[in-house]
Amino acid sequence: MNIYIFALLVIILIIIIYYNSDISYKEIINDIHEHPDFKYTVGPLPYFIDDYNNSEVIRFYGFVDLLNTIKKNEYTKNNLYAQNKISIKLDFFKKNGILDFDKLKNFVEYANTFNIMVGFSSMGRDDRIDELNTYLKLTHHGYNNLFITLATYHSDIDQRVDTVLKHNGTIRLVKGWYKDGDVRDWHTVSENYLRNAKKMVKSGKFHMLATHDFDILKNLYDMFGDKMNIIEIIFFRFNKEFITGQIATFPYVIRNKSFYKPYGKMSLSFLYSLKKMDIWREIKRRYF
Repeated sequence: MNIYIFALLVIILIIIIYYNSDISYKEIINDIHEHPDFKYTVGPLPYFIDDYNNSEVIRFYGFVDLLNTIKKNEYTKNNLYAQNKISIKLDFFKKNGILDFDKLKNFVEYANTFNIMVGFSSMGRDDRIDELNTYLKLTHHGYNNLFITLATYHSDIDQRVDTVLKHNGTIRLVKGWYKDGDVRDWHTVSENYLRNAKKMVKSGKFHMLATHDFDILKNLYDMFGDKMNIIEIIFFRFNKEFITGQIATFPYVIRNKSFYKPYGKMSLSFLYSLKKMDIWREIKRRYF
């Protein structure tokens, strides 16, 4: 009996270690070799804790160093890994609910040294004003290695996209993942996405479209053709098989594309997702 208990504890320990693994150099390298025409975006997972300590911010510096090492070692004329990206939530830079702007600014500056982009991922509804204002404040400091994630399940999406475009900012457009969105009809969310994606392409500047909706992508390529080449299309890394299958039958060549891969302690992040994510909506979206 003791042997079985010991074996069970070993299995649990292995699972905990695996699901708490951090960013993997080897995994990214394997992806580069397997898909040399994709860029790479990493996203530190948010955890179910109130405050993030300095060690979490230090991890971000390690992410920049790792991506820069990959860029130097793996970049060739046959791939597009010259500029990788890190997508963060401002929560990581908060203490007792207050943003440490100087610490965030120092990190953005460090990433900029190595031509690594830093993106602000969509936060909770109560933090969105702070998120946009912080993004604009940093762009006014002269940093051009920034992008902001805007979700089309918010009713003010047009206003926010227009504001960022007016300030010559860079947008990563998503439909929305968590349950803070106030637009509940997913058809309307998709319409919001297509309408604002058109604005981004018409701007003639680099932006990112994060979507697995190939009907929307086809609509955009039908309308804009080669103008889509400046736009980066971002896909979740864990949907790699679906994405590669869709790309194989897609009537256009997606020249500028990226895999997004979240890293961190998945056990803690799972609890965060249970609290923040609209799980029932995601099930309906994908399976009904």
